[in-house]
Amino acid sequence: VFQFNCQNWTRQNGLPVDKINTITQSKDGYLWLGTQNGLVRFDGLEFKVIPVTLPQARGQDVRELAASSDGGVLFAINLGGFGRYDGQNFSAIGDDQWSSPAMSATTIMVARDGSLWMGEDLGMGHWVKGKPAESVFDETTTGPVISLCENSAGRVWLGTSEHGLFYWAAGRFVQIPDALLAKQNIFALAADVQNQVWVGTGDGLHRFSNGQVNKILNFNIEVRSLLVDRHGTLWVGTSGMGLGRYENGKFDFLKKMDGLGSDYVTSLFEDAEGSLWVGTRDGLTQLSDVKFPIFSNKEGIGEGSSH
Repeated sequence: VFQFNCQNWTRQNGLPVDKINTITQSKDGYLWLGTQNGLVRFDGLEFKVIPVTLPQARGQDVRELAASSDGGVLFAINLGGFGRYDGQNFSAIGDDQWSSPAMSATTIMVARDGSLWMGEDLGMGHWVKGKPAESVFDETTTGPVISLCENSAGRVWLGTSEHGLFYWAAGRFVQIPDALLAKQNIFALAADVQNQVWVGTGDGLHRFSNGQVNKILNFNIEVRSLLVDRHGTLWVGTSGMGLGRYENGKFDFLKKMDGLGSDYVTSLFEDAEGSLWVGTRDGLTQLSDVKFPIFSNKEGIGEGSSH
C-alpha cells in the first residue's frame, strides 16, 4: 500500500513551465522554482513567474537556487552569472569576478557559516562577505564545478565535470583519487548523518566512505539529484527510472505509473514541514507523509560491487 499523498502540477493545472531545474524555500515559507523562464514563486495555491531583471545574470535559465540566510533567494544562471532576489529587488553577489561576461554559473550553496560557495564552467569561488582575505576565486584547480554539498562537520565537497571529486580543507582543495569519477559528470552530491558522501553521476550512484568509492546502483542510470531527508533517508532522482529511495541497502522506486509526475527527475527538496518536492522535466510533484514506509521493493535492486 502506498502510504503517502502525491500531488502533481503541470501546465494543465497552473504550473507556468514544464521543466523544474531546482527548488528551494525562503524564510517566509514561499517555495521557489528555478526554470528556463526565470524564477517561479509558489504559495501552495498559485504560481507567479518572476523574470530575472539583473543585467549581470545575462539570461533567464536558472540552474540552481539557494535560500539566502537573510531572506530571499540566491540563483545561478546558465550561460550567465549569479544574483540575489529579496522578494522585491534583484542584486549582484560578491565582487566583480562574479560578473564576468565569460562566466557560466552552474551551482550555488550557502554554507553553515553563512559564506557562499559558487560553481561555474571554469572553476569555483568561495565568497565571505566583508572578508576578502578569506574569499577564494579559482579557475585552475578543480575544473568546472557543477555540484556542491556540506557535511555535518562543515567540510565542503565539490563535484566537477570530468575532473573528479574534491573537498576543501585547511585552505586547499583535495582530490579523491578515483579514476572512474574523474571521467564522469558529477551532477549531484549529498552527505548523510554518517558523513558518507553520495555522488550522482552520468554513470549511476556512488558512495565515498572510509576512503573508498563504491558504485551503489548495479546498473548504469543517470543520477541528476540527491537528497538526504531529516530522517536520514537517501532520495535519488534519476533520468528514466523515476525517484529512488535507498534504505537498509535496498532501493525502491516510485515511477510515473505509480503517480510521479515524470520518470525524469531533475531536482529534489525537503520543505520546512517535511514534504518532499520533486522537480521533473514534465512538472512538479509533492510527496507528503514520507516518514512512513511508502514503497514495496519491486525492483529488488541492492548494492553493486566496488570498483
